Amino acid sequence: MAASASSAATIESSTNEASDTTTVNIKRKSDWADTRKDERERRRRREAQLKAANDAEYLARKAAKTAKRQLQRRVDVVLRGRVVLDSQWDALMKPKDIVSLTLQCNRFYSANRLLAEPFHVSLVGLAHSPQLRERIDTKMSAMRTWSHFELCDASLLLRFAADRDKLVYLCAESDVVLNQLADDDIYVVGAFVDHNAHRGVVHRFAVENQLRTARLPLAENIRLNSRKVLTVNHVCEILCQVRANGGDWKAAIEHVMPLRKVAQPKRPGTTQDTDANANNDDDDDDDDDDDDDA
Repeated sequence: MAASASSAATIESSTNEASDTTTVNIKRKSDWADTRKDERERRRRREAQLKAANDAEYLARKAAKTAKRQLQRRVDVVLRGRVVLDSQWDALMKPKDIVSLTLQCNRFYSANRLLAEPFHVSLVGLAHSPQLRERIDTKMSAMRTWSHFELCDASLLLRFAADRDKLVYLCAESDVVLNQLADDDIYVVGAFVDHNAHRGVVHRFAVENQLRTARLPLAENIRLNSRKVLTVNHVCEILCQVRANGGDWKAAIEHVMPLRKVAQPKRPGTTQDTDANANNDDDDDDDDDDDDDA
């Protein structure tokens, strides 16, 4: 009888703790919603004040928003060049890496659709990428409606069998420097997030299949704190910036690269080398540090 009473007390205590936790969570969500509402109200009042004063800041911001919307709604877009995201590396990634990969694809899509002449983008190999396919079907279904963005079940080599000689796989390990974008070439980026756990696997695939390779001119334009391996969105956004600015790689790289990856000038009296290959430590485990070979 005593044991039953003790068990009942334990269950009641657990229930009370769960109830308290639920109450706290509800309160936090309510507070967060109130804060967001207050912030929106403050922005509305600020916008109204600037509009009434015909403020230059307000007019410039409004013009920028209008131009952005016009770019996003274009129907007569002229595509120029092609970028392919190769997703065959699904088995080497963890679930959290798949989440990071789809977010990086999203960032690339956002940058590409604002170009005057955007790339045609293909995400290939989905038939061999069950994790990525499930993520798209359950959480990222909007990807199927993206403009100029093709989702393809076929593998890279099968999808572009007729254009194999045009494929250029972007790899950090390549000896060839990509100094100029060619409209006839098809630039392939490994859709791969692995935190440097499988270094060189993308380059080996390209070499074994006799595909051309190239690397972005990072060392020729900036000094890095870490290994010359970027995220999917960093590589693709650099390509977008080069397309937008007329071929200025240095400006494009500096615009896209996170400051933490760029080496600071050497302090007087120190001998520490800040070359791009001097520090091969892995980056921290956050979304922006998820490394892929490109």
